[in-house]
Amino acid sequence: MGSFFRKAVLTVLSVIAFFSAGCTVYGYGGVLGNTGNILEDEEVPKETEATAAETEPFNNDTAQQTTSPVPVSPWSGSVTDITEKPKAPEKQQTSENKLSESGKKKSEKIVDNTDSKYSYDDMREDIDKLIAAYPGLLRAEVLGTTADKRKIYDIIIGNDKADRQIVIQAGCHGREYMTCLLVMDMAEYYLQGYNKRSYKGKLISDYFEDFQVHIVPMLNPDGVTISQLGAKGLKNPQLRKNVAVMYKNAVTYGYTSYSEARYYERWKANAHGVDINRNFNGKWEMAEKLKCASGWGYKGTSPESEAESRAIVKLIGSLSDPVTVISYHATGSVVWWDYAQQGNFRSRCYAEAKLISDMTGYKLNPYDKTSCAGLCDRMIARGGGKTVPILIEIGEGECPLDISEYPEIFRKNYRLLPALMDMYG
Repeated sequence: MGSFFRKAVLTVLSVIAFFSAGCTVYGYGGVLGNTGNILEDEEVPKETEATAAETEPFNNDTAQQTTSPVPVSPWSGSVTDITEKPKAPEKQQTSENKLSESGKKKSEKIVDNTDSKYSYDDMREDIDKLIAAYPGLLRAEVLGTTADKRKIYDIIIGNDKADRQIVIQAGCHGREYMTCLLVMDMAEYYLQGYNKRSYKGKLISDYFEDFQVHIVPMLNPDGVTISQLGAKGLKNPQLRKNVAVMYKNAVTYGYTSYSEARYYERWKANAHGVDINRNFNGKWEMAEKLKCASGWGYKGTSPESEAESRAIVKLIGSLSDPVTVISYHATGSVVWWDYAQQGNFRSRCYAEAKLISDMTGYKLNPYDKTSCAGLCDRMIARGGGKTVPILIEIGEGECPLDISEYPEIFRKNYRLLPALMDMYG
């Protein structure tokens, strides 16, 4: 009897140890006991250890003061010491009170960051909901219209009268649509904490008072649609036929050995078969000239021949002082910054790239003399050393990235805007 009792106790203890280990392994953003929704599951993403680069990127003296082993959040200090602005009296018409009066709750999550295929329709719906949920904090403009009649949106947060601007662009390549989800999710995170979260002791709202931030969440919505739905996702019958022909030509010329379904899934180009990041007016003539339009790699008939490339160029050109343009791509977890810049401008570019590398853990890529016809190449060639261009590659797997990578990607990137505004403030 005693032996049976001891065996029963050991069995119970083994089960408890197994589930404890499981919780440790899966942790935040894991599979068990977690919805995968970062902003709902955890108000401030956890960090195992604060580094000097994460807390005080440009102040080593201050960074050295952080000696506590307690996990640190860059928004307010330790995760147990979240600074929130006191609520306004009920009579004052704050945005929070207005939202309460309209029956909306600020804690409600709008951008679904568990969706494996963040679509053009998802983005449009989320933009409308964010504008309704945060009146006066966010507005949207249309930069252009694609071949398949989808709109290219620019969502704007911050002070319209600010003399400095930051541009964040995602979704240049169809299959890289996780970048679209990332920047939309980041936008909601900033809006949620606009008057209550802080970075390095300064409210997010104060940062946005000094800057106007433009987020282009899906530069190439036709390409995203093809990657997610195939040629059948296009509305225009002629475009559908053209894309089907592009696959046949790609097989004929040896550009792909994929099945048709896989070829569409891996699609990077727009509905015309032009790779947008090979269509910009910066060393465009150096880009490889393919024999036909394709799912990727075809640079078009002339620089900036496409509505998508013209839209982002027009936006940047309309701004008075765009201090930096960030282009989100996938995959590889690297930061592209070196385009053979010279002098003080090169130093500025390196300083920003180093900040982003330290924040995300993504490695700094060395100079690539073959780089051409991308947005960063255009900024170097036509920007006159004014605006810092940085390309960030998220993720590790093959595109389209699996949604299981997303929690870690968000955790590494959500501080980007306040860190940049602090750097240029």
